[in-house]
Amino acid sequence: MICRVCETPWKLGKPLLYHPAEEGQKNSWHCNEYKCSQGCEECRDDFIAIGAEQEKEEKKREWAIVLSKGDEKLAVHYGTMRNQNGKLPTVTNKIMGDQDPLEGDINSMGGEIAVARIFKIHPDLSTEPRRGGPDNIINGKVVDVKTTTYENGRLLAILDKKKDPCEIYILVRGTLPNYELSGWCYGEELFREGNIKNLGHGPGYVLENHKLRSMEEFC
Repeated sequence: MICRVCETPWKLGKPLLYHPAEEGQKNSWHCNEYKCSQGCEECRDDFIAIGAEQEKEEKKREWAIVLSKGDEKLAVHYGTMRNQNGKLPTVTNKIMGDQDPLEGDINSMGGEIAVARIFKIHPDLSTEPRRGGPDNIINGKVVDVKTTTYENGRLLAILDKKKDPCEIYILVRGTLPNYELSGWCYGEELFREGNIKNLGHGPGYVLENHKLRSMEEFC
């Protein structure tokens, strides 16, 4: 990391120490290993600001993943199988978005695999027709994974989901093979009357981004 003011290198996590200047010079701040070469007092705030940005990005990367080529093939294969089984006469396929159904099933499968890889558990590769139900069990909690391709996508669920709710819902953003776990909520936080909205495909539950819990708080 480089200071924007004096271009001095600095390592994240190293404490900044106050360094009093000699007579006629400015006071400076420096870390244990590096000292501001210009002796500029402005470096202190700049070091802290850049360090906070970098730390935030590192935490964000903990919840992001690029699937392997093998996982990409799994997503395409099992997503396609789910899509085909969803066309059976005995299955009613309800969606809240305008995405192509096949692309949606493949991307949803990719999102589920991404969650499984990050939590180091096995993904659910079942393809039989089902009405709702969990996608996995994480830390003893029944979890449903919702995947969106929109950068500012919200967590969505059809009204019927309330009849057989999961304990936790995780929102994943991205497209194959790049995914990021954006946040999560408890089932009771999603299935509230105030969250029912119509986005153009009939009423359903919509949880806004600012109401999601951060992944760092995941139980």
